[in-house]
Amino acid sequence: MSDPVHGADASGLRERLPQKPDVPQKADSIGTAQEAVRALNDGEAAATKDEKDKKTFGRTLDGAVFTVPHTEDMVSQLFDPTQPKNASDIAIVTVLVYLCLLLYFLPQSWKVPVFAVIFLFWRMCYNAGIGWLLHNQSHHKRLVIWAKKSHIFDNPKTGTNPYPFLYKLLKQEMEAKIPKDYSFEDAPIEYNTWLLFRRVVDLI
Repeated sequence: MSDPVHGADASGLRERLPQKPDVPQKADSIGTAQEAVRALNDGEAAATKDEKDKKTFGRTLDGAVFTVPHTEDMVSQLFDPTQPKNASDIAIVTVLVYLCLLLYFLPQSWKVPVFAVIFLFWRMCYNAGIGWLLHNQSHHKRLVIWAKKSHIFDNPKTGTNPYPFLYKLLKQEMEAKIPKDYSFEDAPIEYNTWLLFRRVVDLI
């Protein structure tokens, strides 16, 4: 038998989220949040919209329901001229250009050993480093705990963020990449942590 209070709250969440898609809405309980997310995603799946216009909804562990902004794949972000670019994109493209120049200018006898070492280093970073981070996040939520302890996503106006320059940089970087349905200040810390992790993955 459904809980009428939770049902009303879930209905309210479904009404409020489309009004302010970049602002998470807190549910009364985890169950209510699950119900709201399920209903919202089912509604979007059944809607007669273009795929690019359909929204995806998610929830945090504490029951906040939010719109998951659309993000492009790494190749499109880097090389599609219609996609907005930021400093991390420029850094990644610079590294790629540097590697191409290195391949061109290295003596023929050096090319294979040098690029073998480079490949093995970055493959180890990807398999071991990212694997370790994912394991700790999945089992212990370590990345989110680190983000909370470091306060890097806290607005400097609160006085709790010891890195105001980093906050400003991250805000510019992330909002430049996601111009729709996203606000750096209002997004759940879990989502902002994932975005930061994804940029590290893109670089590696």
